[in-house]
Amino acid sequence: MASNKVRSIRLFFILGILISVLVACGGESGYAPISPVVPTLSTDNSPTDIMASPSNNSITTGTPTAIATIAPSTATHMVWYTTALAFQRTEAADRQNFWNSEATQKAQFLVSCDDTDLDAYDYQVSTNGEWIAVSCGNKSRQKIIVQNKEGIRWAVKPEDFPGIDNDYGWLKPKYWSLDGQYLFLTRTFARSGGGDECFGGGGEYALFQLDLKNGSWATIIPPTNGFPGYDIHFSPSGRRYAVDIDGITIADFKSGEVVKVDARGVIDLSWSPDGRYLAYSVATCDEAGQAKSASVYIWDLQTSREQLLFSYEKLILHLELWLDDSTFRVLGKKLVKTEDVRIVNGVNVCPCYNYVYDVYVYNIVREQFVFSGTATPYP
Repeated sequence: MASNKVRSIRLFFILGILISVLVACGGESGYAPISPVVPTLSTDNSPTDIMASPSNNSITTGTPTAIATIAPSTATHMVWYTTALAFQRTEAADRQNFWNSEATQKAQFLVSCDDTDLDAYDYQVSTNGEWIAVSCGNKSRQKIIVQNKEGIRWAVKPEDFPGIDNDYGWLKPKYWSLDGQYLFLTRTFARSGGGDECFGGGGEYALFQLDLKNGSWATIIPPTNGFPGYDIHFSPSGRRYAVDIDGITIADFKSGEVVKVDARGVIDLSWSPDGRYLAYSVATCDEAGQAKSASVYIWDLQTSREQLLFSYEKLILHLELWLDDSTFRVLGKKLVKTEDVRIVNGVNVCPCYNYVYDVYVYNIVREQFVFSGTATPYP
């Protein structure tokens, strides 16, 4: 999360000469810590599905209307390319600074994997700096040690959760609540599979909530074995999460409200920094598995409605990052034929294809692109 925040801040300054900014108001109610609704757990610690506990006042939003379309200009490529390279250098320096800071935080905790046959392969410090999650494992076994500075300690193992075993899924820390009361964990598969250009999903197969005060846990999103899993995103304040279930489901931990957005072929989800907008891209593919069309939408927290921003044919649109509360960058990815004939050892190995890229920067308040250009070659 911190890395994404650094990326957004740095890129805003680097692209400042290219775009002007209008900031939208009315996002989530500040950044005050918001504790998720705690499901009631039975004495045997069996999970309670929080998806069933909200009021379920589902809102199916209306049919969107297109606002704008624009073709990228090749004349802007060198400006974008130079800017992107500068951003990458700056990002590398920021990433190193973040790692150094994180290493300093880790040193404040005296925690180990305990088991001699398990190695620590990942460390994550809570947002408030009071807790650490240490992922320990080998080829066949895993556990996560969650401990605070006072020595309160919880050992979490995949076999403690429903639908997870060592052959098909491990646990991974996903999100710390801002007040330090909860750690959310996802289930991930250790295996991968193929797919076409419209292959969505975030590779997450469940969401669990661990109460750091007493070590109890609850199921937020029930486990699934359906490939490629879910794409789960918490809003900046942690009050809401969005997931590509039944189109897109947006759940509010504080009010219990659940919003259903009618969307098919979801590729990416991304919250604006203030939590007002959820941007998402969708795509359709033909029988050959190649992109037919792609679109970018936003869901607006103020109106609880979605809106189509722009669409293109024969490409995939990926949400890259937000530059401010109402401006974000999208990468267009298109598969094009580069050769009809290439002989290798007397055999034609073509037709051959390669990807070309376009970049779009869109401002929601202005309802227009503020920058567009070819991104090929991509740095």
